[in-house]
Amino acid sequence: MADKISLALENRTLIGKKVNRLRHEGILPATVYGKGVGPFAVQVNARVFSDTLRHAGRTTLVELQIPGQKPQSAFIHALQRHPVTRAIIHADFRVVDLRTEITVAGQKTDRNGIKTGMTCSVDAPSSGAEAKAIACN
Repeated sequence: MADKISLALENRTLIGKKVNRLRHEGILPATVYGKGVGPFAVQVNARVFSDTLRHAGRTTLVELQIPGQKPQSAFIHALQRHPVTRAIIHADFRVVDLRTEITVAGQKTDRNGIKTGMTCSVDAPSSGAEAKAIACN
């Protein structure tokens, strides 16, 4: 399996319209949520996030490092873009439980790759080892 993609996040104290100050400093506001998790207001360096998005896409698990919490696996769930410049102005991370079945929207391929709407059963050992997709329909 490929190397784990990790992203270091910081807790965010500025909320509302004040986040424009962060964007001018090159910091991207984000939210982390999921079943039994958060929501947490966080921030990340915009350039680091762009590199992570380019490498991971929206269908690869990213390990989030949030200060004061254990590392959590999440998908980049939603992006908000500026209407004119198309720059990313906010990101949402959806934390997933690695022991339950999920549906991931993938890109259509000509080969035996992931198809849109494909359901994969994900199994993670209780020892904390790396999760593997064991069955896809």
